[in-house]
Amino acid sequence: MRVLFVGPFPWPSHQGSQAYLAGQATALARRGHDVHVLVYGAGAGGELPGVTLHRARRFPGGDFAGGGLHPSRPLHDLALARATRRLARRLRPDVIHAHNVEGPLAVWLARTGLPVVYDLHTRMAEELGDHLPPRLAWLGPPLGAVVDRLAMRASSAGCAISARAERAFRDAGLPVELVGPGVDPADLVARPDAAERFGGAPWVVYTGNLDRYQNVDALVEALRGSPARLLVVTGSDAPLPDHVTVVRSTDFREAIDALSCAALAVIPREACTGFPIKLLNQLGMGVPTVMLQSAAVDLPGVVATAPAALRATIEALLADPARREALGRAARDAVRADWTWDARAARLERLYARITPTGGTA
Repeated sequence: MRVLFVGPFPWPSHQGSQAYLAGQATALARRGHDVHVLVYGAGAGGELPGVTLHRARRFPGGDFAGGGLHPSRPLHDLALARATRRLARRLRPDVIHAHNVEGPLAVWLARTGLPVVYDLHTRMAEELGDHLPPRLAWLGPPLGAVVDRLAMRASSAGCAISARAERAFRDAGLPVELVGPGVDPADLVARPDAAERFGGAPWVVYTGNLDRYQNVDALVEALRGSPARLLVVTGSDAPLPDHVTVVRSTDFREAIDALSCAALAVIPREACTGFPIKLLNQLGMGVPTVMLQSAAVDLPGVVATAPAALRATIEALLADPARREALGRAARDAVRADWTWDARAARLERLYARITPTGGTA
């Protein structure tokens, strides 16, 4: 089967969306499919084994690495639509797998006539307000809801990254497969010097960007004056207070090294229709992960807490090594047994077969 992935983001970038698409694409290629990935013109490199990488047009001053709003995004999305149309004609893929809310909209503009799988990472009704200036944040939910509906209407089926996303697709009347992200266990190995660089402290670790929707400020404030030591590994350049140890890096290996020396990890975001990709890395490394109840994922090793109890939950876990060890062991075993990319690719194949004329045998 020939699959064209459409990724409306700069490439490569140390963020969950890009890592998620890369895992899907390489897993399908390993299973013998002809896989192509189309991304923004922003960025350089990032080739994937067995996968053909395509870039839309590049714009002067249009390079950026993070998520969220950027002045050049509309131009990138239009260029993505044009490149999708061109590649659809040349490659004649069996299915187009479009990521994020802009993906299916770009494919709709391309008018390819091909089956489109929408991979919903998050609802704009929940997230758009966090990307707007504070005085305009109130516009986020209504505008985001309109964009969410348009993306659903532009799609043939849904690839659900989580149970919440699965419900969203069913509510929209789309056929859906609960796929979810995966890991390659071979990637979850720290480098030999990790203990030398990060050892010696019972770190509480946060990895990822510092965009407002991540709610990292709440974590930082919760641990202000606490004996818990917070280590943040991020590619973002936003400032953090002095009581936080920060590693500025876009290297995935840096996060794995830090997690190998972590007592706990925390994902403090309050809402998540999708699935925080970093979670599987953390659990697969045997690191118990604290999440807020409103966004928690039901997996071994996840400890859900109310926002007001975030500090108390972290400090109680730090004071209970036996519980942390049990949680970490259960997390590691579950992720490495059931959440591999090969298992996710098999689910993708089932989804593609449901919406392609050949049933996925082309």
